[in-house]
Amino acid sequence: MPASFASVMILGQVFGCQPQVVFKGTGEASGGYRSSTASPVEGSVRQLNSAEIERLRVVWNKPEIVSARRGDNRINLTGRLQLLLEDGKQTRPVDWPQPIAVAIAKNAGAPPSFDKGFPDEVFAVEFCTVNAKDQSFPAEITRKDGSFSALFALSEIHREIDVEREFAVALSLGQVVGQTAKWNSRDAVLKTSIGAARIPGQPKLNKVLKLINSCPDRYGGDYDPKIIIRTVNELRGLGRDGALMALDDYCNLASPIEHSSSRGRVPDEIDTADPSCLEYLVELLFGNLRERIDRQPEVELRRDIPFHREHHEFIMRSGPPRDFSDWVDRARTKGRFSSQKLRPADDPLSASDEYFADLVPRLNAEEPEHLRNGNSRKDRPAIQKHIRRQAIRLIKSDEILRALPSLNEKAANSDTRWQELKLEVAKLKIQWDERLQEYRVGTKQ
Repeated sequence: MPASFASVMILGQVFGCQPQVVFKGTGEASGGYRSSTASPVEGSVRQLNSAEIERLRVVWNKPEIVSARRGDNRINLTGRLQLLLEDGKQTRPVDWPQPIAVAIAKNAGAPPSFDKGFPDEVFAVEFCTVNAKDQSFPAEITRKDGSFSALFALSEIHREIDVEREFAVALSLGQVVGQTAKWNSRDAVLKTSIGAARIPGQPKLNKVLKLINSCPDRYGGDYDPKIIIRTVNELRGLGRDGALMALDDYCNLASPIEHSSSRGRVPDEIDTADPSCLEYLVELLFGNLRERIDRQPEVELRRDIPFHREHHEFIMRSGPPRDFSDWVDRARTKGRFSSQKLRPADDPLSASDEYFADLVPRLNAEEPEHLRNGNSRKDRPAIQKHIRRQAIRLIKSDEILRALPSLNEKAANSDTRWQELKLEVAKLKIQWDERLQEYRVGTKQ
């Protein structure tokens, strides 16, 4: 299950909006569509009849890519909603607070069907209000020019690499009932709003940035130590200044602000980045930089193998999104860079057992505080299997799989099968190949 921010208020924080204190709102997703309500709506509201709706026109502005070292990288779709007068020649701006759903197709090319509103699998959708002060929530109306603005995370659409393409855009009308604005992405699309936005492609990444971008998030669902070892060794080879420069480049391109995305990680595509990896990468390069307010590290070294220590059944991010560039700043000011490359042990399965044995008493010591914070007990068997799976992923290579076709992560779930696997792997006398940065069958006799 992908991590996500869980409320309309949180979305306001993600995208830089500052809702008024009096704002109250709800949002939900159902059947591939989303809906939301918010109040109060200030200003004089107008209810349009069907003839007026047919005369609505949208003037789309050129989309803007909003990039910021300390902010989320987004696409800002702006425009003006106008009403064609009855003479069919002149228009005037919509000058009342009008809730709208603004949508952009997730894939470039031929426009998708607009017959069923904006289903989540086809469109990225943002709810906003025409003429609203903050352009998103209907808190205070200060404009009368029909302007609107909708911000989308770049990860919500699929941009090609280094190729500008057109993405279909459109909007639908929400409604105001009393002082409450209501949106639903299932509502009929305003046909006269259908247009196209030309969006530049993703930048080409160099080898180092691809490696950083391949690193799993700090939450560990798809954690593979081999990816982290390769990345850390590449960065250590650059020296302190080179490593910091690469991390800065990653922050500038990917944005260090965590965001919700249903897309899987693709190393070549910076739009799929998850900057939470910066936390453990920086500490593997620059040592312990934790402060009192920080949690225990999610990733720890054991015999030069970076193990992820926690098992999360699912992740639901809450609260304001985190800015992980703080870890790069800590490295710059007080980090002690290590240039010695990681050389993982020749018996990584045993190393995972040693790490778990060392971890259990620490988990026991942390449990009381963990429970006081309202969490459930940590599942020791699940954590043990999680660590075992990491060791299996680490030793996987084409050569190892040819020598041991039965190698499978399911062995982590059974103590008997795990012990059998350890014996099978021991017979291969595997060794870490520093050139290939993976394990190979050994030649020791």
